[in-house]
Order: sequence, then structure tokens, then C-alpha cells
Amino acid sequence: MNKLVLNILIITTIICSVVNCWDVTTTLIVDVTKNNQYPKYGTCGTADFTCNSIQDAIDYFNRISQNTKMQQLNLLLADGIYNSTNNFIEFKKFNSTISPLTAGSEKVIFDGSIGKKSKETLFSFVSSSILISGIQFVNFQSDSSFISGDSSEINIDQCNFQNILSKDGSVLLRNSNAYISNTIFTSNSIKQTSDSASIISFFTSYKDKFTISKCQFNYNVGLNGGAIFAKNTAILTVDNPPVSTIENSLFSGNIATGKGGALYTDKIQLIVTSNVFTNNTSPIGSIINLNNGLMNISSSSFFSGSSSGYFLSTIIYTTKSNLNIDGSTFDRSFSVAINCDSSTVITENNNLSLRLVCYNCYSIIEGIEDCQGVPKNFNYYL
Repeated sequence: MNKLVLNILIITTIICSVVNCWDVTTTLIVDVTKNNQYPKYGTCGTADFTCNSIQDAIDYFNRISQNTKMQQLNLLLADGIYNSTNNFIEFKKFNSTISPLTAGSEKVIFDGSIGKKSKETLFSFVSSSILISGIQFVNFQSDSSFISGDSSEINIDQCNFQNILSKDGSVLLRNSNAYISNTIFTSNSIKQTSDSASIISFFTSYKDKFTISKCQFNYNVGLNGGAIFAKNTAILTVDNPPVSTIENSLFSGNIATGKGGALYTDKIQLIVTSNVFTNNTSPIGSIINLNNGLMNISSSSFFSGSSSGYFLSTIIYTTKSNLNIDGSTFDRSFSVAINCDSSTVITENNNLSLRLVCYNCYSIIEGIEDCQGVPKNFNYYL
């Protein structure tokens, strides 16, 4: 090897062993109550000299991380009201965490009703990994999505989304993996301009999946899916595609003006376990609308709701899908438990005492085989 090249490699190795060129973690503090003076891209983010805004912190980080590979930026936000003046904030090709400076604080609040009104996306994540924890988001309007992710890993934990009106959803994810936990979505709604709009909208491919765990969805309004819309947009199928999960969550009082009062899925494989659904409403499928996919429901409870615009009150409407329900509870306020169209439905260990409406379906309802290609309408009292 050329001696000059060897010397350069040795020097580079020594330098990088000190500053870690390939894996640098930077922590910056943001305090919107301060008005520190520094030039654009100027130094800020220490405890004694905080950044005045998230955008200032990102600008400084981008300057100091030039000529390095994928980085990690930890943003610690001091208590305060963060208004929408700095929309749109993009995180591109670096990893980030956004959390309160004071652990456990509920006083880091993004409030769209204060300051300059902006209708852009607040946070956009592209080819990044992000954790947002402990943040309150309230009173925003967006002409697109409120938070968007594209080809990213998105984690949201212990946050609150309330009174957000958006075109494409409070959280819009494309070709991304997501884990959303311990988060509350209340009184959010979408503008009726897209048939895919819901409070959380997932557009996945066969390599992506999402998990919703220990969340609450209360009194939200969407078009298809009052709380969650999920669609696989991949053209080609693959063996053993990833399976998404919704677990230990509450869906209460959500409304879909199209289909699926709580959930709408299309070409998705989904496990739904240990959830409670109550008072959700939609013209078709008061709680769930399942298309072209697989859904395994277990240990869940379904309470009063309505789908008065179609077949009285139907809990689940399934088309060209496989639906399995085990160990779940249905109350008798519904007229129809399942409306089955060209699907396979198998239920076990449920108190399914309601009607099944089926068209060209194969079903085994609590051990009773029925609906094999002939439209029928039966009561099952067990």
C-alpha cells in the first residue's frame, strides 16, 4: 500500500477514535422562553445557552455534522408553548429523539392556536429513525398531514394529539415501520377530500408493519377508518409478509363517514388483541371494515355502535378476506355481528349471539358450518 495512503488512514483512524466520525450523537436543548442571540447556524443547545427553536437546533446540527455519515440528534425541549411559527420542520437522513428536558413533564406543548397560524406539516421524517415521547400536540390545522414519515422508523410514546384537523391524517406514514404506544388521540378529524384519510394513515409495503399498543382513540372523525386507515400499496405479493398489531387499546366514540368506524384495512395482515371498542359509528362496518386481507381478533370486547346506513347495525364488514375471532365478547345492541362478502370467517369461544349476513362465504361460527356459497341470514344463540 502507498505510504502516503497508509499514513492518511492511520491519521483518520486516530481522529475518528476521538470524535467518532461514523456514529456521532449530539444532544441539544431547546427553550422557547429564551431569546439567545446567535447567527443562523450558530452555536446553541447547551444548558447555559439553549437554542431558541427546534429549527435553530437542526440548523446547528446540520452544520456540525457535515461530512459525516448518519447521525443521532437528541432534542430536549424545555417546558413551554411551542407554536406553529416554525412549520415545516424536516428531519432527513439522520436519527432523532424529541422529548421533554424534564423527565415526565406534560408541559411541552405544541399549540397551533397561539402565534402565527400555519397549515403546513409540523414534522416530516424522511429516511430517518425517530422517537417522539412525552409531547402534547393540540389545536392544529394542516392542509396535508400533521406528522409525516416516509421510508422511516417512527416511534411515538406517551404523547397526546387533540383537536387536530388535517387533510391526510394526524400521522401519515408511507413505506415506514411504526410503533405507537401509550398515546391518546382525542377529537381529531380530517378534511373530507381523500378516501384514505384517517387519524392515523398507514401506506405500507410488504416489508413494513406497524404496532399500536396501549393507546386510546376517543371521538375522532375520519373518512374510511374513524381512527386508523391501513393499506398495503405493494403491487407484488411476497411469502410471509410482516404482520401488524393493534393491542391493549381503547376505541371509543369514533366516526367514519365512509367505512369502518374504528378501523379500515386493505391488503393488510393484522392481529387485533385485547382491545375494547365502544360506541363507534360508520355507515358500513360500525367498528371494522376489512378488505382483501387477514385479521385475527382475540380477547377483545365490542360494545354499542351503529352502522345504520347499511344492514342495520353491523360490527364487522369483511370483503375477500380471512377473518378469525377467538375469545371475544359482543354485546346485543348490534343487529348483525358480521357481514361477510366472498370471505372466510371462523369464530371460536365467543358469545356471538348475533346475526351473520353472508354472500358467497365460507364460515364456521362457533363450530357450526354455514354460508357455503349461498346467501343466508341466521341467528346464533349460544
